[in-house]
Amino acid sequence: MLEHKEAIISHLSWASLFLGFHILGLYVHNDVMLAFGTPEMQILIEPTFAQWIQSAHGKTSYGFDILLSSTNGPTFNAGRSIWLPGWLTAINENSNSLFLTIGPGDFLVHHAIALGLHTTTLILVKGVLDARGSKLMPDKKDFGYSFPCDGPGRGDKLHDNLLPTAGNSEPPPPTLPLLAASPSTSPPLPIKKLSPTEMQQRRAEGLCYNCPAKYQPGHQCNPPKFLLLQSENEPPWPYLQQTDFGLANKAIS
Repeated sequence: MLEHKEAIISHLSWASLFLGFHILGLYVHNDVMLAFGTPEMQILIEPTFAQWIQSAHGKTSYGFDILLSSTNGPTFNAGRSIWLPGWLTAINENSNSLFLTIGPGDFLVHHAIALGLHTTTLILVKGVLDARGSKLMPDKKDFGYSFPCDGPGRGDKLHDNLLPTAGNSEPPPPTLPLLAASPSTSPPLPIKKLSPTEMQQRRAEGLCYNCPAKYQPGHQCNPPKFLLLQSENEPPWPYLQQTDFGLANKAIS
């Protein structure tokens, strides 16, 4: 059963949702129709299956002679003064019905009761199959997951039981002094700026921008250096400033 607990819980959940939405929806619809003065718009479902079961049980009960009793027997006399007078007469006489007539109202009531039973079963089954998430597990704190009820502020839950009290308080561990930050001994990186004139001169002589060595494909400075290029903003293109709208004006006119 534990191997299929997800399927059991999900089926009970879907059954509860189905019963809840449909029955409560029917109740709301019928009440709204009555409030609007249109009772003929109600959704009334005849419990045909329940009526068939009722009639079958009634006929079966009438067929049992053991239920019949004489009018002067002790059972008949006791039936007149016990919790439901007349029940024995209803069994003995063929003119009376064993059961009351059921209709659409009983259909809704039966399904509402089924909703309550399914929801209760869902809660109980889920609590049993997911017992690991309850307070009954003494080693609950050793598992890798928890539930919202494990949070703080929930009374005598596990969180409060794990809090240190006067009886089980332990001395705090000794705190080690923080190490003083060692001063940085690395020298700051030198920053060398090249003007556009110096860059053009080095380019003409074939020198590297970062070191005095000759530049060639695959050249690497020793030690390696980082290059930051700083360029000046170029002026905008002239045709962007001198736009001729003459053609557009002629086309519009």
